[in-house]
Amino acid sequence: GFLFKRILEEIKAEKRRVGDKFGFVEIIRYRADLYLSHDAMAMPTILFTITLHVILVGGFLVYLFESDPECSLSGAMWLSWIFVADAAAHAEYGPSLLGAFVSFVLTLGGMLVFGFLVGILTDMIGTFFDELKKGKSLVLESNH
Repeated sequence: GFLFKRILEEIKAEKRRVGDKFGFVEIIRYRADLYLSHDAMAMPTILFTITLHVILVGGFLVYLFESDPECSLSGAMWLSWIFVADAAAHAEYGPSLLGAFVSFVLTLGGMLVFGFLVGILTDMIGTFFDELKKGKSLVLESNH
């Protein structure tokens, strides 16, 4: 609740500042672009948040559609993480058609999450080596 209110207040303040020239969609895009371009940890934070939500929502869905009465909520969360982390885990799972569908969707979500992770890491490593090429690293030696 608090974070959503804070974001909404920021958007409203930006709307008052720019007037009627821009709508809410343009303001949200601008603020997102500003956040992503100025904070180095923005993408990993967003990826972590998305992953956490996929696991939590998926865990509740697995818990709802699990046919085993012994399955606990924590066990369903763990099963959700396994589906996200291991693309082949859903192959042997399927107590029901709906449960198999949930596990399949979680596996697809996991593929997307790990694809984004590879992209973020590649971009961060590429940026690091570009900075090295530009000579922006600290020089510790002198008089040689």
